[in-house]
Amino acid sequence: MPRIVQTSADLVDALPAYILSDEVESVAGDVIADTDAFRSLDEIRIGYALRTDSPIGDDEEVDQIVGTVKSSALWACLSDYDVVIWVKQPYWKLYDATVRRAVVTHALCHVFVTEEGKVKRLGHDVEEFTRVAAQFGAWSAKLAQFERGLYRPATRMVPQTTANEAAGAEVTVDDDGVPTIHIDQEPAPPKVDSGKVVELANHARSARGRTGAPVVTP
Repeated sequence: MPRIVQTSADLVDALPAYILSDEVESVAGDVIADTDAFRSLDEIRIGYALRTDSPIGDDEEVDQIVGTVKSSALWACLSDYDVVIWVKQPYWKLYDATVRRAVVTHALCHVFVTEEGKVKRLGHDVEEFTRVAAQFGAWSAKLAQFERGLYRPATRMVPQTTANEAAGAEVTVDDDGVPTIHIDQEPAPPKVDSGKVVELANHARSARGRTGAPVVTP
C-alpha cells in the first residue's frame, strides 16, 4: 500500500495531498542508470510521489505538471529525503512510457550535487519567448545548443484526448482505460549551408560569363 505524506489535520484541507509512488521511482531509477550525468544522484535521497488533488488544466507548463522540491536543512534532517519529485497523478495515468521518462528526466535535471555533496536546484537551460525565437532564431549559445537537441522525434506531453484527435493524432485505450497518444512527427527539415549556396551561385554566375557584384551571404 502506498504511504500518504500528510501534514497536521488542521492543514490537510489547505495543502495538496501526495502519495509516494513506486512507479515514478522505478522510472527515475531507469533514467538515472541510463544517464551518466545523473550518476551523482545515487548519492542523495530522493522521494517520488504523485500529486492526487490537482486535475488536468489548460495549457499547463511542465513545471506545473511535475515538481522538484529541495528539502531545507531542517526537513532533510527530520525526513527521509534530500529532494522530492512529484507528478500530477491525472497526467501520469495518461502518459505512455516515453512521456513518463521525459517528465521524470525534466525533474531530475533540476537536481545538482556538488563535489562537496551539497544539493542544489538548477533552473532551466533556456528562458526565452516564442516570439523572439521565431524572429531571430537561435541567437544565443544556449538557444543554439537547445536547437540541436530538438532535431529528434518529438515527445508530446499534451494528454487531452480530444485535442490530440482534433490534431490528427491516434489515441488508443488499453484494458485499464488508459489512453496512449500516438503522434506522427514530421522529420526536421535539413539545415541549409548558406556558404555552400553562395559558392554555387557565384560559380554559376562565373560559368555564364556574368559580371557584377558577386552573391554574398546575407
